[in-house]
Amino acid sequence: MTILDRYVLRIYIKVLLVCFGSVAALFVVVETFNNLEEFIELGKQHGGMLSVLQAYFVPRVVSLFDRTSAVLALVAAIFTLTWLHRTSELTAIMAAGVPKSRMVRPLLFATIAVAGIAALNREVIIPHFGEKLVRNAQSWDGSTAILHARYDYRTGIFINGRNLVPKLDRIERPVFRLPPRLTRLGSALTASVAQYERAAEGRPAGYRFLQVAEPEGIQTQPSIYSGDSLVVALPNDTPWLEPDEAFVPSEVDVHQLEVGDALKQYASTPQLITELRNPGLDYGASMRRLVHRRIVQPALDLSLFLVGLPLVLARGERRLVVAAGACLGVLVIYFSISIVCDLAADSGWLEAYQTAWAPILLFAPWAALIFPSIDR
Repeated sequence: MTILDRYVLRIYIKVLLVCFGSVAALFVVVETFNNLEEFIELGKQHGGMLSVLQAYFVPRVVSLFDRTSAVLALVAAIFTLTWLHRTSELTAIMAAGVPKSRMVRPLLFATIAVAGIAALNREVIIPHFGEKLVRNAQSWDGSTAILHARYDYRTGIFINGRNLVPKLDRIERPVFRLPPRLTRLGSALTASVAQYERAAEGRPAGYRFLQVAEPEGIQTQPSIYSGDSLVVALPNDTPWLEPDEAFVPSEVDVHQLEVGDALKQYASTPQLITELRNPGLDYGASMRRLVHRRIVQPALDLSLFLVGLPLVLARGERRLVVAAGACLGVLVIYFSISIVCDLAADSGWLEAYQTAWAPILLFAPWAALIFPSIDR
């Protein structure tokens, strides 16, 4: 690495850190004041407000980097070269026989490194904090959370309830709507509590209903099967149930009811694939689209850099405001293409994989065409 490379990288890293630090600080300040009462109360219960703020914001700042890394990498590169141009350092370097493409090389490798760190962040670090990220300040300690009702597609049962207690794997006031083929039990199964239990020897994973309120007379009813599959276990022929209990086998656990569709934002790609294969869940085309998008995201981040940088250098622009405007234009095009592809997928015009790959198929040729012109 030459002195020139180190000098350019030093400016790039400073700009990148300042930009991300500014965005992160603004986010922390706004979020803190919006939830100040909740943080004060949590601080009394969990060893002080400072430790609560640290535990609450560290995962969110990590997630913020994932959402902004591609944009920040482009902004940092553009502002680095614009600054060198404004101070006439770029002119002096080119007068020494160093082409613009040589100047850009350390920025290119730095952008590749940022894209790699962002990918590692998405696949390793963020999934570790997934449970904390889906909770807001009101439900952060897991004592209560909103229940995102959903179907268990394996049994056809609609899972609902008043609220969740995530730290106890419990649904308060559960209401499980039964499919028409189970009408001999009534239209719903309700109780005071539904406790989720992991699979054990001789018993599948599912919800144990305590103090069943509806339907009445479950002690005299036989358990319900769909073919050879148990759908609802009742105490009449299930020795491990008490007289006022029932059991509904389900692969849809409390965590999935808590996170709802937010799961896909914070799960790793292997976790997303596992969820797609879960017979009790159906996330639709959006989940498949996200899996493909995770695969192409690093290449898309790099192509955004390869397109945006030559547009600024070709203008020879010294003013930072104009450079920022050119950068904004590239970002508008980038996000517009992504939105149009998503709308086309929602309308059924494109398949999930086509939606994810379309932006890179459009940006990659554009980048290959425009980047070699950087020395002209």
